[in-house]
Amino acid sequence: MATAYFNDTITGDGDWNNAVNWWSNVGATVPFGGVPASTDDVITQTAVQTLTSGQTCKTLSLGAAYADASVSTLTVTGNVVMTAAGSITGGTISGGAAWTMNPGSSISGGTLSCAGTFTCNASSLSGADLTADTFVLNAAANINPNSITAVCQFNAGGFAGTTITGNCTFNGVSSLAAGTVTGNATFNGASSLGAGTVTGNATFNGTSSNAGGTVTGLGTFNDQSYNQGTVGTLALVAEGLSGIGAAPSFTFTRTTIQHGINGSAILGMI
Repeated sequence: MATAYFNDTITGDGDWNNAVNWWSNVGATVPFGGVPASTDDVITQTAVQTLTSGQTCKTLSLGAAYADASVSTLTVTGNVVMTAAGSITGGTISGGAAWTMNPGSSISGGTLSCAGTFTCNASSLSGADLTADTFVLNAAANINPNSITAVCQFNAGGFAGTTITGNCTFNGVSSLAAGTVTGNATFNGASSLGAGTVTGNATFNGTSSNAGGTVTGLGTFNDQSYNQGTVGTLALVAEGLSGIGAAPSFTFTRTTIQHGINGSAILGMI
């Protein structure tokens, strides 16, 4: 196993398959002696613009653009890390035990997959189709990829893309601003369902809200959460009733709710 640095300063061709572009040291003065093997760690210093399918490396650190416009696939068996200068505008990268986007990095296209957790600490993720076991967003920005297939956790920012296939949890002030979640969703804290759609059930806790979105299944509103959108079946759980062992729940089947209402507000009806 060795570390190979991609730097096409001499050729300028951006070709992964050109052995002249590979070096054994950071300064790009000692030739690597060939194209990296599946056991090698790869660090890119200049943009990769073309690649032939069948290329494999152990780990990948993107320190420059990855802009392969072909349908070729790069397979990574270990981790993928995108530094502040790293970007992906196209191509297919498959595998990776874990994937980390650091602040400053960006993705604007491509077909990407991760066998483990894809962690996005960056503010720019759009246009791509992403598959992972788990997806985590920590950046305070709305992302808008074409699709995400994963169990998702939004700790900041929100989703404004097209589709998510998998269950989702929204924490803090994150939101499902647009798009469709095919699965169930839980909204905690002050998170919200904006103009998006949840095709399964949705549970709202804390002061979270359905602020105009659609829940096809059961919408459960706990604590001070409230609904101003559309739900298939509405369940309200009242809180703070003295002398009652457990908070009572009220379930209504209706299509569109015209006015906001929350669990606490039900007290005025008793």
